[in-house]
Amino acid sequence: MSAAGVETARTRILVIEDDELVRNYICDCLELADMDCLSAANGRDGLAILQTERVDIVVTDILMPEMEGMETIRELRKQRPQIAIVVISGGAQQGLDVLGMATRLGADRSLAKPFKREELIATIRELTAR
Repeated sequence: MSAAGVETARTRILVIEDDELVRNYICDCLELADMDCLSAANGRDGLAILQTERVDIVVTDILMPEMEGMETIRELRKQRPQIAIVVISGGAQQGLDVLGMATRLGADRSLAKPFKREELIATIRELTAR
């Protein structure tokens, strides 16, 4: 509760990541940092969650089956232009500049896999403070 006795809403993050282990790791990190985490295995499922749930920030992978991250970012910017987006990808390890492309499409921040828990939390807190 805040000083005025009014309960404040926790930051809600939607994690869109096809790798279940990575998705669970990110959610565990966020929950340990006192944030709520929703998750989806691809962009299509993530966008469906946004239709019914309050979400403050989206963390999305780029290279995913069904609906990949670039398409997800474009749709997010159409449907929820104010939402903060963090892209994550290991594509740089394959010589791809997917993080740069995602930022040009409208992502607010990017993190290259593997990233540290502290980097993730600092990035989310920075976006929450805006």
